[in-house]
Amino acid sequence: MHTQWIDLTHRVGAGTLPYPGDPAPLFRQAAGIAADGCLVTQFSLASHTGTHVDAPAHVLSDGKAFCDFDLEDFCGTACLLDVRSAAGPVGERFLDGVCACDWLLICTGMSSRWGKEDYFTTGPVFEEAFVRRAAQLTRKGAGLDCAGWDRSGVALHRGWFESQGGLIVENLCALEKILCRRILEFAALPVKIDARDGAPVRAFVRVQAP
Repeated sequence: MHTQWIDLTHRVGAGTLPYPGDPAPLFRQAAGIAADGCLVTQFSLASHTGTHVDAPAHVLSDGKAFCDFDLEDFCGTACLLDVRSAAGPVGERFLDGVCACDWLLICTGMSSRWGKEDYFTTGPVFEEAFVRRAAQLTRKGAGLDCAGWDRSGVALHRGWFESQGGLIVENLCALEKILCRRILEFAALPVKIDARDGAPVRAFVRVQAP
């Protein structure tokens, strides 16, 4: 069986728009080949810049910290749900027929707006019942190609974690490319940093080739 790896991660650079209120990414050359013999780049990123993972401690004072998750928590089997047809709020009915899985990946179509000023304010509206039921269907977490469950505030984020939902990977891309593909494996691997709330990730899937 021939398989293919597909990257679901947005590239982050100095021009990447941060979540409103977060500091913007900073990049600078710390050393150069001509002067120092090697090239070194210094960069500064907020933990929720670009494609990233949220841990319960992001919104719950007593929530599990990102640094306390094991490597296996960031990968596993996945189901892909297409909610682009939603004419209004994304309701619980979209989950009818979805089987229990490690990860639920949700295609909203918002990745086409990445880099636009309205990306963080015009995303889909999720109903609380959808979020809580999705939390019960997944063993490890959910991944979305938008800024998250909430357009503003963190009420649905809290509802997800309070319903025993796992990790949340936000700002995925290219989910449209795999809508008709059999997903064999999903992973969203972060740098191993000492943080409680989350971290940028490299997200990807292994799919069966057509």
